[in-house]
Amino acid sequence: MSKTVYDISGADIAPNLPVDEIENERQTLFRFVVDRSGSMDQYAREMEYFLGVQKEALGESKQEDEILMGLTLFDDNIDHSGYRLIEDFPTDYSVCGRTALYDAVIEAADGLYMGDGTGYMEVLQQQGVKTKACFFVFSDGYDNVSRAGVANAKAAIERLQNYEIIVAFVEFGPDAGGVARQLGVKGENIINTTADKHALRQLANVVSKSALSFSASAAAGQSNNAFFV
Repeated sequence: MSKTVYDISGADIAPNLPVDEIENERQTLFRFVVDRSGSMDQYAREMEYFLGVQKEALGESKQEDEILMGLTLFDDNIDHSGYRLIEDFPTDYSVCGRTALYDAVIEAADGLYMGDGTGYMEVLQQQGVKTKACFFVFSDGYDNVSRAGVANAKAAIERLQNYEIIVAFVEFGPDAGGVARQLGVKGENIINTTADKHALRQLANVVSKSALSFSASAAAGQSNNAFFV
């Protein structure tokens, strides 16, 4: 198993963990797609805390060697880290610019499961790795700069959901209300919360608890439709 997957959609995606470096035949993939537009400026410290909590919680789980994590950060530009070991998950966070939500969702979804065998999840499965995945999106506002439209982003999310990949979405604050439903995310996997620092710190614990539950069920070979617990 020696295939390494790089960019499959024209996006600047850092390399994933090479398949021949995966030691466990079962893997759960987590992709965090996180808004870093200028409106998140006052929450930068809390958002870094949020990412750190996810890394710490999953790193302490019994399934730690069965989890790979990837991060997508977006403003006007989009930066993707590949799926890597938990210890290599980046948590640095800074803000700038506008909100390319649709483009970020499409690029990250394509990198996970494309439907033509090139997505990282597909490559793992082709090599005999039993794989589950969760695609988590966090945004505090509507898209205002993407090249792609909402229909394209919705189609990407529907493709993931049709393949039984959990898509979860946190709408942070009133300006993001309704975005997840517009994108076709299932209602039980949407959280809308007030835009304040306390709420963001609470969310960190909610999401990490849900991620742990999801990884445990995936390790047990169970299928769940809902992410948040």
